[in-house]
Amino acid sequence: MLCWRPVEEAVRAWAGGRGEGGPRWRAITAKRLSAMDMWERRGHLYQVARNNLQTLEAIVRWNHAHGIDLFRITSDLIPLATHPVAAGWDWEEDLAYEFAVVARLAREVGARLTMHPGQYTVLNAPDPAVVERAVADLEYH
Repeated sequence: MLCWRPVEEAVRAWAGGRGEGGPRWRAITAKRLSAMDMWERRGHLYQVARNNLQTLEAIVRWNHAHGIDLFRITSDLIPLATHPVAAGWDWEEDLAYEFAVVARLAREVGARLTMHPGQYTVLNAPDPAVVERAVADLEYH
């Protein structure tokens, strides 16, 4: 059953456990990463992405328990996945187990997960570099 609840209710429910250690999306900035060497950068990216996948798992479980079968995954699930500062990090390989856990859970509970780029993915930009980044963003999604 698809269940559409007011956005405010869902956000409160997903974010409500923050004070008690509940699920929480994490992020990291390109500026912070750019000051690190490649290995330190990869470690930070991995930890943030792993946390986000565990948060997604908790959200899928919460949604299932509350009759919600559809969820849009944030584009920031894998931080800076298409940014040059993360170049060389094979996040798909590093996080294969975590992705498999979420995928298995989603199949078991019948959850429909969707993910799509935001409004700043512009394929018809006059600047070829912008188009190149847009294509990379679409491939990520």
